[in-house]
Amino acid sequence: MSSSHTSDLDQAFTSIRAGDLTTAGHLIDRVLENDPNHPYGLVAWGLLLRERGDIDGAVDAHETAVRFAPIDALVHFALADSLRLRAEKESPFFRAPTWSRARLVAEQALYLAPDDEDGQRLLTKILEGQLADAESTRDATPMDMLPHRTMPPAGSVGERRPPLALLAVVVVAVGWLLWSWISSAFSWFNLVVSVLLLAVSLVGFRVWLAPRIDHRRRTVEF
Repeated sequence: MSSSHTSDLDQAFTSIRAGDLTTAGHLIDRVLENDPNHPYGLVAWGLLLRERGDIDGAVDAHETAVRFAPIDALVHFALADSLRLRAEKESPFFRAPTWSRARLVAEQALYLAPDDEDGQRLLTKILEGQLADAESTRDATPMDMLPHRTMPPAGSVGERRPPLALLAVVVVAVGWLLWSWISSAFSWFNLVVSVLLLAVSLVGFRVWLAPRIDHRRRTVEF
């Protein structure tokens, strides 16, 4: 590592800790422009991305750093910590592989630097996260893994009963139809009228039902 790179990176790490991300970004850019595969430059870039909220970007940067410095404990610790942050953002039901990988990388880093106290604390955090997830999901069922949604309150769209006027039309239509078969007077007229009433009521019911079916389709999530 050249002296200029060392100076820039030292200042970059200091700026990140101080929250001066703009200065840190300029310094890291200068290092990576001269050496895009600089392991510590990639570590610093990953830390900067983490401060900006881009955890996935930080993981990618630190994975690249590990590829170019496979026996450097610092870059392994950086990757393990980024994986820990990613796991904390994921669902407890699906982040077990991320926890496992973070633990593996942290253990590899401690193999390279067994006396590193920060690394030991990092591994402890990862193990605690794994154990907490195992405890919280131990009795979970497959249904618990599905997203939960609140059912609409009574009287809202999707739960509203058919209007009384529509039900009255259906009752009248059915009554008229029965009477037309029983009565001998104007039986054909009664039959036609009852059929028309039934048709109107069915169309009205279809118009009432259509938006509720659509609402159900939109609100069911898997």
